[in-house]
Amino acid sequence: MRFLLPAAIGSLLLVSAVPAQADELRCAFQSRQQCSPNGCISVDPSTAFVILRMDAGKYGRCDGSQECVWYPLTVQRSGAFLNLNFSVGIQGAKMSQDGSLFIETVSLLDTLIVSYGNCRRVS
Repeated sequence: MRFLLPAAIGSLLLVSAVPAQADELRCAFQSRQQCSPNGCISVDPSTAFVILRMDAGKYGRCDGSQECVWYPLTVQRSGAFLNLNFSVGIQGAKMSQDGSLFIETVSLLDTLIVSYGNCRRVS
């Protein structure tokens, strides 16, 4: 399994331990919290999911009523986790190297949504 990480000097660094080139991951959520200045509430985790195409550098945010919205993806290893940055507002995700834990944070106006789940290969 492999994907590309940007190296400090601007070239690309090949890293093992995550999906191979033609692989796609689907990340499903088991819990989601929506927080605003008035507090936090639980929201239905089944209303959204993520598609990761590591080899293509794409992060797809998807929900049941719309098609996926695709963002450019950069990946950085941080200890036992991979930081997934999709550079749109204050948003990002973190995934364990085996995909067993996936955490996404998304902000919209004064609301922050934190979602927890896992990722599985779709192929």
